[in-house]
Amino acid sequence: LYEHSGSTIFIASTLPPCPCLSIPVPKWQGNPNIQPEDIVSYELGLRSQFTDNKVSSDIKLFTYRISDQMVGVKTSGINTVVNLGSTRVTGLELALDFSPIPKLDIKSGFSFVAPDSSDPDFEDSIPDKTAFINADYRWNSRHKYSASFYYIDEMQWLSTSDGNVIKPVKKLDLRYAYIIDQKSETRIELIGRNLLEDYNDYTLDNLAEPIFQLRISGGF
Repeated sequence: LYEHSGSTIFIASTLPPCPCLSIPVPKWQGNPNIQPEDIVSYELGLRSQFTDNKVSSDIKLFTYRISDQMVGVKTSGINTVVNLGSTRVTGLELALDFSPIPKLDIKSGFSFVAPDSSDPDFEDSIPDKTAFINADYRWNSRHKYSASFYYIDEMQWLSTSDGNVIKPVKKLDLRYAYIIDQKSETRIELIGRNLLEDYNDYTLDNLAEPIFQLRISGGF
């Protein structure tokens, strides 16, 4: 609806002490001729389970094509959107879940994609490789531990296509939970996020640093 009929105008004025001050006045006008994007997708997958469901895997090959892409343009000082070009993404996804010992569950996943687009910004917005692994260990009914690692390849968000290339992200989160009452799920959690290294999130100015949380939660 916004791309079709939206209209946004910011009006700004200068004050007498400094009439030379230049204030940008961004404008947006929807395009009533815009058409919906079309997506055609094909997938081929294999789901497997072994050893009494203690090991499961999922392998998927996929490809999809987006045509009539909505692309932002600027004409006569007004921002709008038009249908322009297409993007094809081909990739492989792998997932593996297993329990090597009792009380320990491990989930992992990996994806590799190869984008090909008429717009370089679309290609840059898709990370080539992503991966994660998560481990949950239940020591007993009171104590639970978990660790999660994430990897995202270099990318650039479409809405920030002005040189804000986000370098590869390596993220480690740890959590310890003490279960006070199982029936009401009352628990105390100590959580650490972003424990490996600082990384840029969305823009170069937004730096994600280590975060530590103490959380108490429960139900009734």
